[in-house]
Amino acid sequence: MNYRLQNVSRYSHLFLRDIAVITVAITLLAASGCGSGSSAVSVRGKVSRDGNPVTVGQVMFHPSEGRAALGVIDSDGSYEMEEVLPGTYVVTIESYEALGDKPQSGSLEDEMRNGMGGGSGPPKIVWHLPQAFASKDSTTLSADVESGKPNEINFEL
Repeated sequence: MNYRLQNVSRYSHLFLRDIAVITVAITLLAASGCGSGSSAVSVRGKVSRDGNPVTVGQVMFHPSEGRAALGVIDSDGSYEMEEVLPGTYVVTIESYEALGDKPQSGSLEDEMRNGMGGGSGPPKIVWHLPQAFASKDSTTLSADVESGKPNEINFEL
């Protein structure tokens, strides 16, 4: 028994060293903010098409490097994003609904036997905006986010 305790104490400093290294690494990552900083601002705006609010979807700001920012479109066409870094962004907007059979309530066995939707196939996707706005490769939308103030950026499509 004494032998086991000696081995444990002999290697415990290695374990403690590993824990210390991991703790320092996590602290440094947290201090750096993982890309967010004090210069980050909020962005809000509205998305409309032909003068009418787009009532479902998401707006995404894509930087040339770093993390993207995402805002969900509310029923009045408004969106909001927090912690957006200043800069120029490529903007994509997705607005669609999946129409068709909803999953039927029942047992898990029934769903597995009949398929997860329990219906006649995959749902039909109805796009509320041209699909070109949903892709970074085809969108024509961009946004300039300025530092030191909240930004209001509206999209009339």
